Amino acid sequence: MKHIKAMRIFLSILFLLCIVSVQAWDFCAPNQDGIMLYYNRIPDDEAACEVAPSREADYCYPVIRVPAEVVKEADQEHGGPDTTLTVIGIGPTAFYMGLMKKIELPFTIGYIGNGAFANCESLESIEWPDGNEWLYSIGEVAFYNCGQLLHFQIPKTVEEIAERAFYRSCLQSVDFEEGNPYITSIPRECFRESGIVNLTLPSTIREIGEYAFAECKNLNPPRLPVGLKIIGSYAFFNHHQWSQLELPETVTDIGEYAFCCPKSDGRYLCVNTLYVNAKTPPYCLSTKTLGDDTYDNSKRMFTSEITNLVFVVPEKTSVFYQTTYPWSRIAIPCYRTRDTSGIPSVTATQQEDAEESIFSLDGRRLDFRQRGINIVRHKDGSASKVLKR
Repeated sequence: MKHIKAMRIFLSILFLLCIVSVQAWDFCAPNQDGIMLYYNRIPDDEAACEVAPSREADYCYPVIRVPAEVVKEADQEHGGPDTTLTVIGIGPTAFYMGLMKKIELPFTIGYIGNGAFANCESLESIEWPDGNEWLYSIGEVAFYNCGQLLHFQIPKTVEEIAERAFYRSCLQSVDFEEGNPYITSIPRECFRESGIVNLTLPSTIREIGEYAFAECKNLNPPRLPVGLKIIGSYAFFNHHQWSQLELPETVTDIGEYAFCCPKSDGRYLCVNTLYVNAKTPPYCLSTKTLGDDTYDNSKRMFTSEITNLVFVVPEKTSVFYQTTYPWSRIAIPCYRTRDTSGIPSVTATQQEDAEESIFSLDGRRLDFRQRGINIVRHKDGSASKVLKR
């Protein structure tokens, strides 16, 4: 595992070096603050350009403002008029290793290229003062190793997020603007080793790629949307031992060690309590999806039976799970069932120390009981309605 991880890091660094080594720019012009920016013409659009990388660039200013339009002065040797070009993109490695704290981008920006802000360790924020109506693509390792960028909003116009786009960033939260019809998957390693704490995925997500949130050790158990079908191998690998995780009824495929956490003794364990709402057992890519074999000291042998997991499934479906591999690895005493249509009547008191999670009547998860009726899920898999006066 360690040598595979080291190889991936090496390849990511090599990828960046390859991009940086081919830096080139067509012309330069100062922005409104007198800071020199560098640009490339767009081959298929005579009226457009993108911000380009340059070894001459000096991006040590606190704020860099990218203009919506820039004037390319006429070639003195060949004559011709000055040309006004629209800035439509941030090119590959355009601000690589820049020292600025804030970037202001114009509404005209349509894409952020590969490695555009990679290794910008001082970058704290990216803003669109006039709104963001055109951004459709975020490139590979675009925000790699951004050490101070704690929040980013993905606009509803974005159609593509590339692999490793936020890999190793310090991003603590990411918001997907409501109304985005395009983003249906979180690509491979997209947020790997990032600082994400809370995650709410849009309802359009159908697949979470391999290693998408692996090594996100601050991540709380995410709220996975109904409609999600595929959870890739190592998708949430090496979290901080979640107490619970709930999989929506639409999940059909789960990869190897998708939400397992390595322990000090070398074993890989799942979450403490796993809620699976699918009536048909999801297909598991590997026998290790739910964790490693464990060593039975009394028998002096490894056993595939999983006994350290509370497993909750819909009522009348446990027999299907108990006879479907690798779900059959879970020891039968670990099984719990629940019938969401038969939640008991409202009660005025309940032992809160047995609570696993709390929801409002419309299904919103709550951090604490609110005044009125709350739906309380208990650690044994049962649920009840509780009245708080």
